Amino acid sequence: RNTFDINVRRFDVAEITNGKLKLWFDFNLSKSIFFFDHKYWLKPNLIPFNDNKRPKLEGRVLPEGASGLVTVYNQTDTLYALPWAEGYYKVRGITAGTYSINFKGWRGYKDTTITNVTVAATGTTKAPTVTLHK
Repeated sequence: RNTFDINVRRFDVAEITNGKLKLWFDFNLSKSIFFFDHKYWLKPNLIPFNDNKRPKLEGRVLPEGASGLVTVYNQTDTLYALPWAEGYYKVRGITAGTYSINFKGWRGYKDTTITNVTVAATGTTKAPTVTLHK
């Protein structure tokens, strides 16, 4: 069966102008993959959210190109980001709370984790800049 049941409410829509519609979706990986009848199945679990009304977390990892994956997690949630130009990353659709951030080292750089990063209930929280080492 190839259908998706996604309930999008007006609250979830960030912008509707000139025929343009702007939506953000959280793809919940842990709820999307399951094992049944000796096979792995993918049934995407997508949760719409309004980027203008949800907190964000952003930061920077140095040197540029040293981190392949940023994992933001606490006891109830795990989110991922890929650093882009100059090592900047941003996590959207996050909920307020205290998180740890793991930077997966790449190209010979060691993994690093920072803890006790508090995400505010509104706006953008800036995480400390992290420098990875070989």
